[in-house]
Amino acid sequence: MRRVRSRTKTSGSCRCKMLERIFYINSDASTARRHTMEAALQTATVPFERWPAVLGSPALNSTHALHLRRGIEGYLKKPNGGIKSWGTIGNYLSHVTLFEHIASRRWSSDAASFLILQDDLDLLPGWAAALRTLLGRLEWQRVLLVWFGAERAEDCDEHACAVHPPAGPITVGGRSTRYYHGLQASMVRLSGVRCLLDCVTGRPIKAIDALLVHCDCPRTYALRSHGAALGTHSHGSEKGRVDSAWRNASARAVRDVLKPRKHSV
Repeated sequence: MRRVRSRTKTSGSCRCKMLERIFYINSDASTARRHTMEAALQTATVPFERWPAVLGSPALNSTHALHLRRGIEGYLKKPNGGIKSWGTIGNYLSHVTLFEHIASRRWSSDAASFLILQDDLDLLPGWAAALRTLLGRLEWQRVLLVWFGAERAEDCDEHACAVHPPAGPITVGGRSTRYYHGLQASMVRLSGVRCLLDCVTGRPIKAIDALLVHCDCPRTYALRSHGAALGTHSHGSEKGRVDSAWRNASARAVRDVLKPRKHSV
């Protein structure tokens, strides 16, 4: 049984003061979400940057060949060898390339921390003040702030759950879900970024949520509140939009093949 190591009180020298930078992941086409995110982030007292989301498509075989050489988990492949979910692969690459970017730069300290957001997140008024309170009771390396997966009761105290594998899937109330999934908002220290990269670079590509749970990096937690004071997950994901586009394109291609053709006389 893993239990959360919580502080008994919030220290005045809370480590969340060391927030170095905020990154939000946003696709080039999602300009409305970009404006919404940047308006909400104006209240931050640290710099923020947009990180361009990687759009899942067969073009990744050329643009991200080094990453794809790690292999792709079988459940993402079709029987004929094609890809079932380019959105899953694009989402994986969006996060992993951001981790690589963070790890490659010089920061103020190895204890520097980063807030990583997806643009399918609505930050609430007062989110910046809430962040200190949410993190104040944990000695953490990585924290899931806004997420949507299931939790194990034995992993948790009243404030947070210790994240560790397996990630699932499980069935809850007749619905399939997984443990500690959802990357709408998370905090990670530079040491945590390095741990995640050491893990992912040695494994085939799969859903990034599950892979990061599987990495089992030290002092990783998920807030039991699911970040309710910070923001809400209320928008369709880039992964879902990409997969829907590819399903529709595939269906059109099948219809075109099956469509009766007119023969010239």
